[in-house]
Amino acid sequence: IRTEINEYMSQLNEEVASRLAHHLVEVGTDKRGQAEAFERVELGIKMAPDFWAFFESKRHNASELLLSHRDDNGHLPHDVVQWIESHYGAYAARVRSDGISRWRIDKPELFDHYLQRALAMRNGSGVTLSAVETLHAEMKSAGVAERLPWLVHWLKGIVCYRKEDYDSASSHYATAFQLAKYSAGDLQYSLVNQYLEVMAKTKQWRRFKQGVRWANYLDIPVRWLRDKEPTEENIRSSYGILGLEKIHYFQM
Repeated sequence: IRTEINEYMSQLNEEVASRLAHHLVEVGTDKRGQAEAFERVELGIKMAPDFWAFFESKRHNASELLLSHRDDNGHLPHDVVQWIESHYGAYAARVRSDGISRWRIDKPELFDHYLQRALAMRNGSGVTLSAVETLHAEMKSAGVAERLPWLVHWLKGIVCYRKEDYDSASSHYATAFQLAKYSAGDLQYSLVNQYLEVMAKTKQWRRFKQGVRWANYLDIPVRWLRDKEPTEENIRSSYGILGLEKIHYFQM
């Protein structure tokens, strides 16, 4: 990432110098410092979104390639990592491959067992907070809980949601949403949409809007928004509908 940032700063400095030369003719050299600071901030704000969008697209493409080249044991061939590094940069290649390698080496023996048990509880009848706590204690003993820190909060949120205790549910969903951002995989759709509904029902517009932006970033369809453009008006429409009492999902 150092190369990309250095290039970005170099471009920013060139733009500042170019604008400053023109600007000083108008304001005079005595205000050079003030003018330079103003131009740097203004240009930085304008250029940053494009820079980070470009950088993130490289990281995303590198991640997709790495995931698609794993073998049956989750191993990544060294030549694949090297090729991706040469095309997308060291950071984009190494940050994802390191995570994949750690997961493959350190995956707890009962990980899949407890993951399936926890997921089965999502739609189980009569699931209580006490039952979730019991499962959490077992997961901790097996060394699984620390690998899935978002899952127990999600289950607790679901229990509160089914009781229509949305205030209590919101804190669990908020924690689950933050912890699961880069680790919930295919479960992101269900978790994110439940999170958004609870944020709407508890009138937390800012969190709702941020959640929609995150869903769009991951290409996750948002209920009552779907293929509509994520404009302020459309997001507020989805927020209003999901906040209605009669809108309630039983399949979690």
